[in-house]
Amino acid sequence: MLRVVWYQRRHALQVVAGAVVLIAAGLLAVGWADRADHAFLVSNARTVAFPASVQFAIAVLFGLIGVFLGGPLLSREYEQGTYRFAWTQGTGRLRWYAGQINLLGGLVVLAGAATGALANWALAPFAGPGLASGWFRAEFEAGPATTAGWALFAFMLGVLAGALLKRVTPAMAATAVTLILLLGWYRIFTLRISLLPNHPPWWLPTALGIGLVIVALLAGAVALLLVRNRGARTRGRRPEPE
Repeated sequence: MLRVVWYQRRHALQVVAGAVVLIAAGLLAVGWADRADHAFLVSNARTVAFPASVQFAIAVLFGLIGVFLGGPLLSREYEQGTYRFAWTQGTGRLRWYAGQINLLGGLVVLAGAATGALANWALAPFAGPGLASGWFRAEFEAGPATTAGWALFAFMLGVLAGALLKRVTPAMAATAVTLILLLGWYRIFTLRISLLPNHPPWWLPTALGIGLVIVALLAGAVALLLVRNRGARTRGRRPEPE
């Protein structure tokens, strides 16, 4: 299974892995620069801008995961007709689907959590006096729990779009547009939270991450139902084994 998944998804995995490496290098550079200027940040807290580039880099990672890894997962099988062969080779279409989703989804969660932890480290100097509101915002936009949840959600959204549209380009485009709208709304939501007079409860970022994971699993379940009911049925032929 691992070898087959790598052969089929190697280009998308290479794109995502390259993006993760570039973002990690950028976060390391930001973190080291912030620590080098820590005294300046503390003494001029009110005049220092919170680095929105970190959140932008994380959002780009989510988009790449959803568009290039999740979107083509099922849509390419439908568009090229390879599902007729791949889903009838003993394992069945549901087991084949579940195996790929579990493997790739696990890698996505690990990449999201690791990137979120690195972003938290990079933004740690902004926890100083006068920058508290920016730090609270970072807990929601760049924490390990929320980044892992968003990464899995973006991936599952792409899978669901592929199951619904069954064409690679429309699935990728629909995933990209939906992620842009949702992440835009999320930025507004986190900005409002950061402007509250009181510190939000410590468990709220973790709860948001768990909620995103639940929604992502529901999206994957809907895609699974679509595969089971309509996935590999062709006119005049019996349904393939599950």
